Amino acid sequence: MKILGINRLNRLKNNAEIQRQMDLAWRDFIDEVRERLLNDLEEITRHWRTPTKFEIDYEIKGTTFLIVIRCSNPVFNYLDQGTQPHLITPVNAKVLRFVVDGRVIYTREVQHPGTEAREWTAQIALAVSDDMPRLYQTTEAAQVQILGG
Repeated sequence: MKILGINRLNRLKNNAEIQRQMDLAWRDFIDEVRERLLNDLEEITRHWRTPTKFEIDYEIKGTTFLIVIRCSNPVFNYLDQGTQPHLITPVNAKVLRFVVDGRVIYTREVQHPGTEAREWTAQIALAVSDDMPRLYQTTEAAQVQILGG
């Protein structure tokens, strides 16, 4: 009976160690994903006049791994997701002023044709999702290493 108790205790220790190794593998993987996303997103906005900062968080709900990206520059979202055609009117002036072919134009409103979505975040997410199988290989390797001694 004592031998069974010791074996069961050892097995629980191994299970706890396996869980710890898997948690570490997840954290390492998430850190890699976050770093890759930041690098890709910062590369897109590197030459923009307005500095753009990104925050990347994640949630794990059951078997779903959700990445949340927040951006300090609303222009990024307009370009990433696209816009519908819309009317542009002055906010702090009576008229809009812009230059076309060297001529200065004044107008009370202009119809913007909309912006086609660049879909940067979707493209980056697809590229990152290709790395997901590596996580499972890492966690399996941690299990084998612990079980194998």
